[in-house]
Amino acid sequence: MAIFAGTAAWVLSTLIYASCSTGAIPGPEPDCQRRAAVSVEHQYIVFQEGNRETNLALVSTGRPPHFSTPTGDFTVLYRLRNPMSSTYNVRMPYWLCIVPSGAIGLHQAGGSAESRLGEPLSHGCVRLGRFTAEWAYSWMPTGAPVSIH
Repeated sequence: MAIFAGTAAWVLSTLIYASCSTGAIPGPEPDCQRRAAVSVEHQYIVFQEGNRETNLALVSTGRPPHFSTPTGDFTVLYRLRNPMSSTYNVRMPYWLCIVPSGAIGLHQAGGSAESRLGEPLSHGCVRLGRFTAEWAYSWMPTGAPVSIH
C-alpha cells in the first residue's frame, strides 16, 4: 500500500505541477486571498484562491501520539528557501513557517520520505512532495492562512 500511495502522490504532484509549472495562476481575481487547508485525517492539502481550488496534493503530517501536527488556524509567518533544522540536522527545502517558535511548518519531504506521502510520519511538520513544495513556496505569500484540521 505504501508503494502505491507514494507512486500516486508522485503522479498527482507531477500532474498538478505540470499544469501550474510557472507557479502563477492565470488572471488572479482582485482581492482574493490565497490559503491552504490540511486534512490530518486524510493526509492531503488543498490550496485555494477565493472560491477556486488551485492545487491538491498528498502530505505527511506528524506521527501520533508523540509527534502529532498541531491543529487550528495559522498563518505563514516567514519563508526560507532551504534552511537546516537545528533539532533534526536535516534540510527543509521550501520552508513555510506557521508557528512563532519556528518549530512547525510546511516543507518538502526529504529523500525516501516523499514515497510515503499519505502516511503520518513527520515530527509535526506538514511534508509536501517536491513539486508541490516548490509550487507552494512560490504561490503562498507571507501572511497567507493555513488551516490544519
